[in-house]
Amino acid sequence: MLAEVFNHTGTVDLRFLRPVRPGDTITFTGKVSGTSKEANGAKVSVDIEVTNQKGNTTGVGQGSAIVPNAFLPPEDL
Repeated sequence: MLAEVFNHTGTVDLRFLRPVRPGDTITFTGKVSGTSKEANGAKVSVDIEVTNQKGNTTGVGQGSAIVPNAFLPPEDL
């Protein structure tokens, strides 16, 4: 669900720290770093880390997206 929201309402700023080569497996993880109410939902900010199959950090960044009210639990409206 979050990937779909980012695709339509989000931005990602990512910086690679080391090369990623053909055959590497990279994994993106995100940790919520903040939220704020918006007229049409909630803005969610995340810190992003990219690691390769050896566990080395290959990239870092931030992202944010507006999560529409329809996806928010009632207590967050």
